Amino acid sequence: MKRQRFDIDASEIDLSILPYSLRRIVESIGFAQAHKLLSALGGTRIRLRRGAQSVEAVEDVIGRDLCRKLMDTLSSDRNPGLRDEAPVITLPKIDKLMTQLRDTAIANAAERGETDASIASRFHLTERWVSKIKLGQSRKRTPSLAARQQRDLFDAA
Repeated sequence: MKRQRFDIDASEIDLSILPYSLRRIVESIGFAQAHKLLSALGGTRIRLRRGAQSVEAVEDVIGRDLCRKLMDTLSSDRNPGLRDEAPVITLPKIDKLMTQLRDTAIANAAERGETDASIASRFHLTERWVSKIKLGQSRKRTPSLAARQQRDLFDAA
């Protein structure tokens, strides 16, 4: 299935409803680079140690400077009891970011006056689901149950 492109500014994305690990990645390296990274490596485990093969894979995708910035950000989030070990993180899959992007695009279309039927057709959803998304966007919804139950950014490895 072809990925949809949404006509919205990344600054319109409400980062507060993203899972914590995804939010920290976007805050650290920006939306465009996070999208690029998670499209390439989402769902994989990375050991945050310079010279590790997994870190080299991240560098290949987003470059050395942004990789270092990301490593510094994610390393500062880790449990202080793990100081002697290089933490292992699992990069989230891109679907959480794409869902937020889609939902923001739907809310923007509704604000422009598009009908639920036209929005549903464009995004391949039901009108009922479009209504639920619009309701959630208008309330500045809290994180979903799935987001609250997401595993911690750092695995015990």
